[in-house]
Amino acid sequence: QVGSGDITRDQAVLIREMVDRCEHRMLITTFNIWREGFIADLLERIQNRMEACPGLDARVVLNIPRPKNSTVLAEQLRAKFVAETWNRLWIKAKPKPKGYFDPRSLELNRTRPTVFHVKSVVADDELLVTSANLSDSAQLDNCELGVHFSQGNSAGDAWNHFDRLIHCSPPALVPIE
Repeated sequence: QVGSGDITRDQAVLIREMVDRCEHRMLITTFNIWREGFIADLLERIQNRMEACPGLDARVVLNIPRPKNSTVLAEQLRAKFVAETWNRLWIKAKPKPKGYFDPRSLELNRTRPTVFHVKSVVADDELLVTSANLSDSAQLDNCELGVHFSQGNSAGDAWNHFDRLIHCSPPALVPIE
């Protein structure tokens, strides 16, 4: 504790606690994700929570990058991401969250690349907005900042925002698989 109303906590610990408490809705957004160390444990916790709470609506929104100067079709890049990244994140025998991405990131004819760069966690009525990606380096080595809202409407507002992006026409976020 560093001052009136200010609390410093390890975000990796907070995210694990949020996942472990979650019963109804979970949303994790990140620019990048890598399954190792802390993140491998976190992803397994998410799947275990989904098993313990079968009605849990769990979603992950992340970036699928287009390599610089690549002319590969968007669908081929998405399929490669599913095979080489998304499917390797999760334990096959367990339920996995629904995955979404911004399809503009894979468009060929954009003058400027689009990336999904949001990092946040919604767990029921809790919200964490952070600068940290879901990688061990971000969670354990980097100096990052996150703001945790443990109550109020912030979590619902964030959930509803991403829900609208998924369900608008045409959708701004589309399924990974």
